[in-house]
Amino acid sequence: MKKGKLLTGGSFLTFMVLEYGLAIMTQIIVGTLMYAGLDWKLIFVLLWAGNIILSRSIIFANDKLDVDFTLMGGLKKMTDRLVEKVFIIGIVIKVLITLVVVWWEGAAGFLIFWNTKSKVILILISGLQMLIWTRIYMLAYQVIVK
Repeated sequence: MKKGKLLTGGSFLTFMVLEYGLAIMTQIIVGTLMYAGLDWKLIFVLLWAGNIILSRSIIFANDKLDVDFTLMGGLKKMTDRLVEKVFIIGIVIKVLITLVVVWWEGAAGFLIFWNTKSKVILILISGLQMLIWTRIYMLAYQVIVK
């Protein structure tokens, strides 16, 4: 793994604002599409396509700008060292991080953390993440509106 530039507090703050902004925007999109009467499968496919584009953009920026925006590169280095020192604990931590990354960070974070460029993994993880979040956002919409 290449040595990336340090992420400044301002860069991380910008990333967090964008990340939570996107989460809020996604909730608004889901609510609007549900209000318009679209089927959940179509909403899922639209969010899945958007997530793939966003993930590819994050990976591109991470690689081309050589800045660890998601902090996954730094987390990977830390856990690799932990595996070298205390193997079992390191593996358990990597598994737990992987679960959180799939749940929240998504495909971009997963691919950066595991240092892979697999398009199949990108599509699968992105689909899994959007399936989870589409259902959560739809449930939230139903609770709020009804």
